[in-house]
Amino acid sequence: MTVPPGIADIRNAAARLSGLIVETPLIESPELNKRYGGRILF
Repeated sequence: MTVPPGIADIRNAAARLSGLIVETPLIESPELNKRYGGRILF
């Protein structure tokens, strides 16, 4: 059985990815939210 990642693993991964990840905006669709009964983000 695999041990789930701990907080140190997550922080280490974030440090390794720092500077490589580009944040992009999310666009929400109220119509699709209503149609599918959830929050739909693009």
